[in-house]
Amino acid sequence: GEALADVVEWREWHNLLARRDLAAHAQGSAPSLESVGAAEAPADVVAYWRWNGHLVRYLKWEGSDDASTKKPPPLLFVHGFAASSDQFARCVHELRAQSSASGTPMPDCWALDLLGFGHTESPCVSYTQHLWEAQVVDFSLEVVRSACGLNLIGNSIGGGIAAGAAANLGCLCKGLVLCNTAGVLNDPSEVAESSVAPPP
Repeated sequence: GEALADVVEWREWHNLLARRDLAAHAQGSAPSLESVGAAEAPADVVAYWRWNGHLVRYLKWEGSDDASTKKPPPLLFVHGFAASSDQFARCVHELRAQSSASGTPMPDCWALDLLGFGHTESPCVSYTQHLWEAQVVDFSLEVVRSACGLNLIGNSIGGGIAAGAAANLGCLCKGLVLCNTAGVLNDPSEVAESSVAPPP
């Protein structure tokens, strides 16, 4: 009974959080109270996607809209541990400034909150790189849906996740940028199976 009540309360909290985000965005205010850099480059789209039954928040910054130039493949940013999609607002601001100064077209930029972080739900599941890689791959295929592929950019643990997702996406991933990559997470059972006893 108590566990079920906790689940209902947790799901209701994320539903309320999603409604607040969407209402704030509709009114033109920052999408979240903890946004970093939102004043420099507020997202053009704040939305939620349902993945395996869980609410997942994502942000999108629109690229160039000049029909005379070919827009490059979109960028999908993958955040690090204890971060969220908000962390990329300043980066997008810089990309826009460079695009404007150089006259080169700006790609669409996407970022999502990985399961358990930001404004995405935190279900009681085993959090491994495999779970997050699957989330990034499905987001790429179901939400970004770019016919010309996409480029993945991962920060910290997001770098390892982006690298795994890139391998799974194959030729749909046109490029991979790893920033301060923290490596790969393993399931505890995988670590136990691969452990070698130290010499006597």
